[in-house]
Amino acid sequence: MIDLFPDIGIAVVLVAIALVVILIARMGILPKKSLPYVAAALAGVTGIAVFQRIKAKGLAKELEARRRALQDLEGRLAQTRARFEASDQTQAAVRAELQRQEEAVQKAILVARANTDAQRQEIDNLSGEEVFRRFDEVFGGPRPPGGGM
Repeated sequence: MIDLFPDIGIAVVLVAIALVVILIARMGILPKKSLPYVAAALAGVTGIAVFQRIKAKGLAKELEARRRALQDLEGRLAQTRARFEASDQTQAAVRAELQRQEEAVQKAILVARANTDAQRQEIDNLSGEEVFRRFDEVFGGPRPPGGGM
């Protein structure tokens, strides 16, 4: 009953305490002058217990709500992590393609600049960093940023 209607439950408990105290006083066990103090003490103890119970239920509900929110966040984190990993893979593929294209352009420039068929054949056989190194040797200086990763 206290669970469904806490205010009514508290009132019923306080009335029950008052009745018990009055009955004990009528039996002569309690002196009449201490009756209000005993009733107040019992009511206070009961009120504290009921308040703690209500507070514990509220905290349990809040804990459950936070757990659900945490699970939602973990789900979103997993989705974000999957998208991030896909983005990293895409970025790596784009970088590799950019490097391949840059290598092809530099190789074409070197081949066009070559004077003999032997030099053209040698340049055609170069790959990767060898093309970039040769390009740097021919045109001087390092490649521009973003190239040859």
